[in-house]
Amino acid sequence: MKTVSVLGMWHEEHENNSYLNQYYSLKEIEKIIINYQPDVILAELWPNWKEKYFSYCELPDFKLEYKKCICPLVEKLGIDIIPIDYGSLLYAKEFRYYEQTKKDLVEFGDMKYKLYYKVDNVIFNAIPEVFKSAKEINSEASNDLFQSLMDIDSLWFFKDNPEKDFWERHNQENFKHIESILNQSNYKRILITFGMQHKYWFERELKKKQEIQFQSIVNYCE
Repeated sequence: MKTVSVLGMWHEEHENNSYLNQYYSLKEIEKIIINYQPDVILAELWPNWKEKYFSYCELPDFKLEYKKCICPLVEKLGIDIIPIDYGSLLYAKEFRYYEQTKKDLVEFGDMKYKLYYKVDNVIFNAIPEVFKSAKEINSEASNDLFQSLMDIDSLWFFKDNPEKDFWERHNQENFKHIESILNQSNYKRILITFGMQHKYWFERELKKKQEIQFQSIVNYCE
């Protein structure tokens, strides 16, 4: 049976945020991956990232954790890495449009929009101050906070237009590719590395699957 876990990423904030740099640095990410010993990492990378650029070090929009930690580590340890961020390819160009126009879908949308981002900023700024270890940041409690934030987004703006909820569609698209690898590959230990606003969503869906063994990554955090 395949074992699957999800490791949450904060991208450039691993170095830019003083709390994350202290409690959840790229060195900590490296330790967790070594402890987990995956056969493969399913990464938040565009599928054409290698074709488009000669080196991951030259990729201007490359996620910091891959450039400085994950890619060098998998190369050193002989771990496979598969890019599965197809959602960004579909929605990146339209993201600003969707983000700006969602307030037009609902009554008092401007006020909801302003309030939502006040809530968003509070949660994003507070979590690294309060959750002060890799275990805490990857915990179910942390998942709950991110899910509540994204549930507010869905409820406030997309309740009557679920087909326009681009973040939900983004997660659905990427999870299709996760499922494909789970169903078709021979990998036994699979680690998914994605941003925190995806982590809770993937874990929720993975826990429904009887054919795999889902393990919380906190079991591999020191």
